Amino acid sequence: MKWEGGTERLQWLRKTMNDIKGILLDRLFKSSPSNTVTRKEAASILRVHTREVQNIIAELQKDGWQIISDSRGYWMPKSTEDLPQVVRAARTRHRHALSELSDARRFMAIAKSIKRRRQQSLFSV
Repeated sequence: MKWEGGTERLQWLRKTMNDIKGILLDRLFKSSPSNTVTRKEAASILRVHTREVQNIIAELQKDGWQIISDSRGYWMPKSTEDLPQVVRAARTRHRHALSELSDARRFMAIAKSIKRRRQQSLFSV
C-alpha cells in the first residue's frame, strides 16, 4: 500500500517542527539566568510532552544554538559575562557524549563476547 500524500505530509511535518522550534526560540530569546524557561513551561507553550521539549532543545543545540540548561531551566546567553556558563554547559554535553560512546563500546564488546560463546557452544556439541 502506497502512502498517499507522503511528500506533502513530510513537508508539513518539517514546517510544523520549524514552527515549534521558532516558538521556543522566541521565548528563549527573552530568557536569562534569572528568567529561565522551565521544561514544564516550554511543554505548555508548545503543547507537547516535557520529554519532547528535551528532544527539541537537543536539536536546537545540534543546529548551533547556544542554549544553556541548568537546574532552573533553559536560557540563552546574551553577553560575554555568560561565557563561563556557556563553556561549562558545553563541557557537560561533551562529557555526556563521551560517556554514551564509552557505554556503547562496552555494550558492543559484551554483545560480541556473548555471540562468540553461543557460536562456540553450538559447535562444541
